Amino acid sequence: MTLMSIEELEDNFNHFDIDSDGTIELSEFNHLLVALEAIEPGESDPIGFDAIDTDSNGRIDFKEFSDWFNNR
Repeated sequence: MTLMSIEELEDNFNHFDIDSDGTIELSEFNHLLVALEAIEPGESDPIGFDAIDTDSNGRIDFKEFSDWFNNR
């Protein structure tokens, strides 16, 4: 696996932040998982979402996403 710059990581985050509100909600997270072929279209993975959403507010902000990505 190659290292990803903060700009590349932010571009990926923004790509899946479909409504451009600065967070990834569960429905947007599901699009990310489908794109990664981690789940089939129509499936959901709230467990994976909850693991990244460390403040449990129902949204993944860029800091949570970046922390998760850098610690996986």
